[in-house]
Amino acid sequence: MAAPYTLDLRWRIIELHFVENKTKRSIARHLRISVSTVHRMLQRFAEYGHVRPARIGRPDITTLLTRAQLLVLMEYILNNPTSYLREMEQYLIDSTGSLSNLVGLHRILRHNGYSYKRDRGVTRNYGYNVTGQIATGRYVNPSSPRVTSISAVSYDGLIAAHVTRKTFNGRRFKRFLRNEIAPQLQLYNGVNDRSLVVMGWYNHAAHPVAGVEEIVEAAGAILFYLPPYCPELNPIEGIFSIVKGWLRANDLMFLITPDPQEMILRAFFHITRCDVQSLYTHCGYL
Repeated sequence: MAAPYTLDLRWRIIELHFVENKTKRSIARHLRISVSTVHRMLQRFAEYGHVRPARIGRPDITTLLTRAQLLVLMEYILNNPTSYLREMEQYLIDSTGSLSNLVGLHRILRHNGYSYKRDRGVTRNYGYNVTGQIATGRYVNPSSPRVTSISAVSYDGLIAAHVTRKTFNGRRFKRFLRNEIAPQLQLYNGVNDRSLVVMGWYNHAAHPVAGVEEIVEAAGAILFYLPPYCPELNPIEGIFSIVKGWLRANDLMFLITPDPQEMILRAFFHITRCDVQSLYTHCGYL
């Protein structure tokens, strides 16, 4: 099926007819389209007041919410433009008892002229507002020292996490590997769990330092370095995405907490075995 005519062309037809008083035949000849197409556009404008193409296929799921519930949702977005869809869903459940889903909410917002806006800051990435308008949010912007974190996972879930306000250099990385990871490794025999260490090469300057391989092999395991710039093969990338997502969901508390290290550790502890296994599958290890 051919793509519908663009809105620019459709409105150009309306302009030529009503502003420049062109006939249907002259419009068709000028724009190189059929007279019947011009007639349909003019008729659609007369009946509906717009020239958007009719939707084909499954309609938007707008019957999930009543008009009153939709107004509650719109008011919530107006007051909380940086809310996530899950937070909107929970608010609707708490305030109206409406049971919706994330896909349905996204379609409802899009149908009512709302779109998400991306922000590359350290807080929430997205916000919702009417299309064409900027979504704004207010946040505390504290001046605090950098916090560095490192973690390790196995098929059973999170096995180690460390958060520090110091720069994570090769010496600290080897200490973490020796004290936190090595005691949990097993002899590699092709069967044992935690006997193969997969590490991103040059993901961090501390990774390819002398002595790392010796620490792993001393525990009986083997070390496998991933190729450079291959986050799709590294489950730990997804782990940090989960951690950052939890911190964004609790961003106001995170920005005012006197001890961000403890809160970051709490975010790591929210990682479940199911999360890790899904990431292993996504990276192609299962």
